[in-house]
Formats: sequence, structure tokens, C-alpha cells
Amino acid sequence: GKWLVALVLIAGAVGTGVVMQNNNQREQERQRIAQAHSDSVARQQAFVADSAQRADSVLAASTLPVAMVDTVALRAKQHDDSVTNAKRQIRDGLLGGISRYTNAVQQGDLVRARAAFPNMSDQEQRQWQNALEKFDLKIRVEPSNIALSSHDSVANLDVVLRVQYIDKSTKQPTSARPNRRRATLVRQGSGWQLTALTPA
Repeated sequence: GKWLVALVLIAGAVGTGVVMQNNNQREQERQRIAQAHSDSVARQQAFVADSAQRADSVLAASTLPVAMVDTVALRAKQHDDSVTNAKRQIRDGLLGGISRYTNAVQQGDLVRARAAFPNMSDQEQRQWQNALEKFDLKIRVEPSNIALSSHDSVANLDVVLRVQYIDKSTKQPTSARPNRRRATLVRQGSGWQLTALTPA
């Protein structure tokens, strides 16, 4: 009987030890799995953060120079446009100063023509007067090679006057050879006054 009790006690102790050892192993395994999962999550978070930082750096590096280039290009274009507009305004103003004279001539109003070109010679006035007795006139003005003084108050330019003579009787047009002139105009207020129109 004593031996039986002893065997039962030994068997119980052994069983308890085995159970405790199994429980201990399971606990260690659970801790290892939890640690591995925690490490994996931490690595993924670090990777995502690093990737986002790299993407931000690449985006900043790619957009900043483009924005700078676009700004420089825009300013250059605005400057070119302003220069082009200023040249166009001057050209249009000079053309207007000469056209006031030629328009008055082709309309047969030589008084207004002299007001537009006070220095018109008597010889040129007589030539226009003789032509107007037989012909209707159409005059086209083609300016080129504009040169301005340092204060933009005086302009010199080449001008081609293309005159078409239309017979008042037959209505047949005749075009004369291009009349090349050298014009000088002086700025007066917002406009230009024709002061010279000499043969070129």
C-alpha cells in the first residue's frame, strides 16, 4: 500500500511537472510570436514613413525647379510682350502722323494736307494738285527702319508711298513706281507731327 501511494504521488508530481513545462513552453512561444508580430509592424511603419519621406523629397525636388523655370519664362515673355507692344504703338503713331497727310492728299484737301505736313514744298503741292485734276488717288504708306532719338521725341524712318492713279473719266487705275521717302516726325503730345518727307 505504501508503495502504491508513493507511485501515485510520483506520477502526480511527474504529470504536474510535464503540464507546467508545457504551459511554460506555450507561454514562451506566444511571447515569441507576439514579439515577431510587433517587430514586423514596426518595420512596416518605418518603411512606410521612409517611403513617404522619399516621395516628398522627390516631389519637392521635381516641382521646385519647374516652378522657378516657369516663373522666369513668364517674366521674360511679359517683358518681350511689353517691348513688342511699345514698338507697335510707336509704329502705329508714326504711321498715323504720315497717313494724316496722305489721306488729306487723296481726298483732295490740300489745306488739311499742309496742316498735317507744314513743311510740304510748293512744288509737291502743285504736283498733287495737277494729279488731282485728272485722277482719284489711293495712297498706301509702308514704314520701315524706324530710329528714335534718345528721348523718343524725334523719329526718322524709311517710307514707301504706293500711289495708284484712277482716271476720273475711264476709272482705269494706274500704279506709279514706289515713291521712296525718308520721313522725320516730332512727338507732339500723344501723337506725331510730320516735319520732313524727302526723297530717299
